[in-house]
Amino acid sequence: MKERRRRASTSIPPWAGKGVLIALSLFQIYVAIVGVMTPLVQRSIHLSLGLSAAFLVYSTTKNRKPGTFSLLLAILSALVALYPTLNFEFMTKHVWLVEPLGEMDLTVGALSILLILEACRRCAGVPFMLLCSALVAYPCLPLLIGPIFGFPGFSPVAVIDWMYFTLEGIFGVSLGVSTTAIFPFILLGAFLERVGITDFFVDLAKAAVGSFRGGPAKISVISSALFGTVSGSAVANVMVDGQFTIPTMVKAGYSSETAAAVEAVASTGGYITPPVMGAVAFLMAEIIGVSYWTIAFCAVFPALLYYLALFLQVHMRACTLNLAGIPKDQLPSLKMVLKKIYYLFPLGLLVYLLSVGYSIYTSCVAAIAATLPIGFILKTERMTLGDVLSALESGAKNSLLIIVTCAAAGFILGSMSLTGLAVLLCSLIIKFSMGSLLGILVLSMFVNILMGMGVGSPIASYLALAGTTLPAAIQLGVNKIAAHMFTIYFANISFITPPVAMAVFAAAALAKSNIWRTGWIAVRLGIAGFVVPYMFVFDPALLLIGSTTAILKAVAIGVLAVTSLSMGFEGWVFTKANKVQRALMVVGALFFIIPGIVSEVIGGMLVTFAVLLNLHAARRTAVLAPLTGRSGRT
Repeated sequence: MKERRRRASTSIPPWAGKGVLIALSLFQIYVAIVGVMTPLVQRSIHLSLGLSAAFLVYSTTKNRKPGTFSLLLAILSALVALYPTLNFEFMTKHVWLVEPLGEMDLTVGALSILLILEACRRCAGVPFMLLCSALVAYPCLPLLIGPIFGFPGFSPVAVIDWMYFTLEGIFGVSLGVSTTAIFPFILLGAFLERVGITDFFVDLAKAAVGSFRGGPAKISVISSALFGTVSGSAVANVMVDGQFTIPTMVKAGYSSETAAAVEAVASTGGYITPPVMGAVAFLMAEIIGVSYWTIAFCAVFPALLYYLALFLQVHMRACTLNLAGIPKDQLPSLKMVLKKIYYLFPLGLLVYLLSVGYSIYTSCVAAIAATLPIGFILKTERMTLGDVLSALESGAKNSLLIIVTCAAAGFILGSMSLTGLAVLLCSLIIKFSMGSLLGILVLSMFVNILMGMGVGSPIASYLALAGTTLPAAIQLGVNKIAAHMFTIYFANISFITPPVAMAVFAAAALAKSNIWRTGWIAVRLGIAGFVVPYMFVFDPALLLIGSTTAILKAVAIGVLAVTSLSMGFEGWVFTKANKVQRALMVVGALFFIIPGIVSEVIGGMLVTFAVLLNLHAARRTAVLAPLTGRSGRT
């Protein structure tokens, strides 16, 4: 009892963390209203509030609440991160290695690096923290072991100076994107969720496809896709949407593993689906040097292929199991659902303001303001002041992982720019793959998936690999947008790839299903996420880049490829497919990946032959089933 009281007395009061989180959200809204500050000052305050909040929310271990030690780290973090703002004149006039740093400067810089690494360990996990630590230490390593590939090394003082007192490290582009692009979208998602947009998306999906064969799974696909574009978090999407969809799928006849896998795969697609894309589109646009709308436009069709494949597979699984849809009298009418179309007004306003040139800040805050009438005026969605504060807190809390990993990604980008490590790694990757583009892509795929597993954030993984596998692919002639999109796809797909598949873990917990079986079913259902990136790398027309003829051809081939894959992996066309038919469809789909008249003709012939065999078998057994049947039809 005494031990329990002692622990309680040393834990941080809940209001402390909530206060800092709300202050972080209010600061971001203030900047949006007053105007964007000087980049260094804005990033400094953003990191000060975010880093201190991370120590107040995340403890040293999972089973303990933050205590006195965490409180001390939070206070120290707030001070050292604010140092650039408090010493703005010195920071702006300082020249790296020209003007010496004082003892206080070095102390603050060193403490900032250590605190960010510790916050990174708590939020993102040990693997990403070790990666960042290694890259902080790498510039000094030649001083201990001798030159590395001709690189003589820098002193610890020079490294601290580079990482903290320039815009190449902690306060660089990644933290800038966190404060100007990513945070506003996360905050908007928190307000939309608070007023009930999730329920609207679920009801809309119910009304649209609930009565079709396998309706509950199709509801999951559509509602999770819609909510994923708002939330930007696969795990959050699973936990919110899956509480309804998973039990409904199990009740309809899907196994608990399949139900959990469907929800995990559907939720994971939010990061690759415009318009929001978990705010990664803005980060890509900043790094590549193109507009946000260019990225969003290019991402449209690959995302549709991802969800088309999933939709087809859940339909074919329903055909295999002979499942019916949900009776119409248990579903909301589309007419009644559309009466709540006002839920889409904030998102419509957001897209409009972005399209006419308003900043991300202004657009997101205007969209947040547009949610308030929904919450304050309408009785069914009425919000209180407590709900508003809760949304401010939730938005900031959901952003902590991004803030910390973006600050830590500054170590990665800073180390690579300081040492030329990016060029070295790029040449090693090309050499290791023997100059083969396919070899580089496969190697990049595995590195991305492994990095995504260890980091838990596609954005952090994307930033970590922006200077290694990406330049190697681009150097061999890959379209720059396609290369960047390839990286984010596989960083994102790690959420459903065993052994560390966070979206699968969350869904399996809700379904009470076996994690491993759920994970491998998720890989099968998410097969388009593994194949489509190769298709748009080999043919950028799939990203809607190129002539109209090339785009139309790429779209047709893409649809054929994912349809063939879905039929092959699920084993259903007009009736149950045998192993030969399934193998022919999968192999045929793989031929579609590489553009060219020969490969496409071979792929088409294999798939056509398999479909004809299946049609013959269906007619012979008189069990022909249409591809788009409603409940009660066979």
